[in-house]
Amino acid sequence: MRRSSLLIISVVVILLSTILPVMNSIAHDNELKVIGKLPMPVYRASTIWDGKDVYIFGGKDGAQSLDTIVRYTPTTGDVVVLDIHLPTPKDGASAIFDGEYGLFGGNFEGLSTNEILRFDPVTENITKMDSELPWGLQGCGSFWDGNYAYIYGGHDENRVFHPEIIRYDPSLDHVILTGLELPGVRAGGPAVWTGEYAYVFAGRNKTMIYDQILRFDMAFGEIKIMNARMPEPVYHTSAVWDGARALIFGGRNETSVVNTIVSYDPGTDSVEVEEARLPSERERTSAVWIRNHAYVFGGQENAIYHDDIMRFGPRDITETQIQDPILLYQLMGLVAVLVIVVWIVGRRKKEDNKE
Repeated sequence: MRRSSLLIISVVVILLSTILPVMNSIAHDNELKVIGKLPMPVYRASTIWDGKDVYIFGGKDGAQSLDTIVRYTPTTGDVVVLDIHLPTPKDGASAIFDGEYGLFGGNFEGLSTNEILRFDPVTENITKMDSELPWGLQGCGSFWDGNYAYIYGGHDENRVFHPEIIRYDPSLDHVILTGLELPGVRAGGPAVWTGEYAYVFAGRNKTMIYDQILRFDMAFGEIKIMNARMPEPVYHTSAVWDGARALIFGGRNETSVVNTIVSYDPGTDSVEVEEARLPSERERTSAVWIRNHAYVFGGQENAIYHDDIMRFGPRDITETQIQDPILLYQLMGLVAVLVIVVWIVGRRKKEDNKE
């Protein structure tokens, strides 16, 4: 009886060590949660992550453009509006983080500006650089490849769209035109950098909305239209790179605002619509990737303006989230197996001694 009981207990523990982590994984798989609030509704902002804090520059709150810089600390959840302000209210800008500074351009009271600003997160100071973009831009995108910032797309205040790809060297404060052009002018299409390529997703111009996915190969000076397409033409999205896939949030299609989360796998050149959704339909969010999660901020749904701080945990990081339970249950299973082995060995020794 005792032997049967021990066997049953050990089997249960071993099963728990396998089943419960899987159940935990399912429970935490693909979740999007609202985890905090910004001090004000914000959309059309530009956002960077410096390895410690998130900084959200400008944007609009529904009534006006903002000159604020909001600092969000993910480890504590603290949200602070910094005392320092942008030189002018600014929305529709684009920001990158080059390891030391944030750099961006944008829109001021209907005018597309060509200025480049440098933000130092250590001193929390803003500097207007001597170099400028070749023309005023808003709705442009940008990415950092480890050496240079690349600025693409966007339009001026007269809605003249620009196809040229601009390169900025922050070490020299130097701007050049690369000679590369987009295959069709566009704005409102975000980019992610994978470490080898930049991928740009959809966007729109005055006459059409794109469902294209573009691959920028800056080493060879090539832009390729990938075979995979977005599930529908869309623009005003935000995007992050999670180490294996790009995640694209919300946006607007030809008729309405959407709440979808789309993932793109460049390894297989394939697109998938995630089961999780944004809390509501929204466009013009901003987003950053921090360790194991995407953090998505604000957004707009027609005349509704959001102040949400959202966190999204894709399915491929759930193993990191449940390491402790896995180790606990596996340890319990191992102990149970050892108890059985010791009991069997002891039993045999007793029987041998009797003989």
